[in-house]
Amino acid sequence: MPENEKKFDVTGIGPAVVDDLIILPDFPAQDTRVEALQRRKQAGGSVPMALKTLAKLGASTSIIGKIGDDEDSGLIKKQLQHSGIDVTSLIGEKGAKSPYAQVWININNGTRTIAVDSGSAPVLRERNLDFNALPHCKILHLEGKEHDLAEKLIHTYRLKGTKISIDTGRFRATTPKLLDLADIIIMPLKFALDWVGKYNFMELISRIGYKYPGKLVIITDGRMGSICSYRGEIIRQKAFRVNCVDSTGAGGVYAGGVLYGALNDWEIPETLEFAAAAAALNCVKIGNDSLPGLEDIRDFLGAV
Repeated sequence: MPENEKKFDVTGIGPAVVDDLIILPDFPAQDTRVEALQRRKQAGGSVPMALKTLAKLGASTSIIGKIGDDEDSGLIKKQLQHSGIDVTSLIGEKGAKSPYAQVWININNGTRTIAVDSGSAPVLRERNLDFNALPHCKILHLEGKEHDLAEKLIHTYRLKGTKISIDTGRFRATTPKLLDLADIIIMPLKFALDWVGKYNFMELISRIGYKYPGKLVIITDGRMGSICSYRGEIIRQKAFRVNCVDSTGAGGVYAGGVLYGALNDWEIPETLEFAAAAAALNCVKIGNDSLPGLEDIRDFLGAV
């Protein structure tokens, strides 16, 4: 590696979104009016949230992706950079708008209703990248969306000795073929159900774990916690009970916790517990401006 090449703990590839949070005293009935308690905009998306979490924990991170050149895109870049993420490889596209999501949050229980406007969201293309000058990293973390580039990027990073992590997101028919190339697979329960079939938690992880015996495979289900398969062992991790006021971004925070454990070569049970605690602490405050730090998570685990 050239002396001047940047080296990071984790590099992420995935879309960045503007989350426009609307905090409500309760969800309104159809065709009624309700006064918002609070409103704020923030940079979101599963990969950016994982990177923001890792940066808060002290890991070095960078992001590869595309944004637009509108006001919201400027907010994304500014917030990610402020969070400690290297945005050198975050490419702006003239005339494009970054994805926007309006998130209605019920302050009573943290549940959400989300309306997404993908608009003219820019797509990362092979021509946008110099594959000889990609940031070096220990772990490459991808969302299961950038399929046009994902396979080539994974092979490129494998030649660098990089571990590959995939957060699948929602089910896409092209995603499963990428899982063969990953070391760490994180999938929501709905993805597993859509992919494997209508089985319970244990049957799903058994079937997927049998298919990928050497990989760390995790199925997540919010308040139900997570279940993991690794080298023939199945491990269940409960979700910690907290006063949830905003669950936006919790999945990305959980992934960040898993990657932090992987960076530090922790045992799997310790990693899952740490990730669950990080996600829980993310839910007790509105927005992601105050992500939990290492001491916050340790103190929380020491008290439960």
